[in-house]
Amino acid sequence: MKKKYHCLALKEYMAKGNPVTNLEALTMFGVNSLQAMVSDLRKSGWVIESRTITYVEALRRVNNFLVLTHPKDLAVRDILLREYWVTA
Repeated sequence: MKKKYHCLALKEYMAKGNPVTNLEALTMFGVNSLQAMVSDLRKSGWVIESRTITYVEALRRVNNFLVLTHPKDLAVRDILLREYWVTA
């Protein structure tokens, strides 16, 4: 059975070239399976790049839209996330 994604907004966000991590997909769009969505988009012909960024980089970006904080003892510069974006 083909998966259906309830959030067209995330696809539109990515189509504009905006990078997105799992943190952003979940908190901003309610999508908890970004990797599955990226896989399906690639199968549909989308060209999607990726790279590893730190948690703190993703948190800064998310905080442009939401307010998220982390525990003071958390080593946020050591936590890595994968971000994806669409290229032409």
